Amino acid sequence: GVSRVVGRAAEVEEVAPKEGMVLLERQGWKFLDLRDERSYDNEHLTKPAQCSQNVPLPEDVAALAQACESARLSKAVPWLVADQDGSRSTEAAAALIDAGWEAVAVVGGYSGWREGWTTSGRR
Repeated sequence: GVSRVVGRAAEVEEVAPKEGMVLLERQGWKFLDLRDERSYDNEHLTKPAQCSQNVPLPEDVAALAQACESARLSKAVPWLVADQDGSRSTEAAAALIDAGWEAVAVVGGYSGWREGWTTSGRR
């Protein structure tokens, strides 16, 4: 099931990596990786092709929407939002929803995702 967390202005859905993978592989969602650039360059999700985009999470989550605009983050597709460990994924997703993106938070963030999946989506 999907648990809901009420953010500042938006209700944010949280999805487990298992559910997230279905969205990524079958429903055209993309993965917004909020880790710093070095971590992202080191490793990130590679399958489906072009499924992942990196926008490092600013100290102030209120600055995230602007950072995503600058990065030309598409509003035409929905986003799975993940920071390193899931501690700020929900507030980050709320900021994006407020600014007009469709977004859900990944429970456990990138680390949680990688516990279940390799970067190419294998178990």
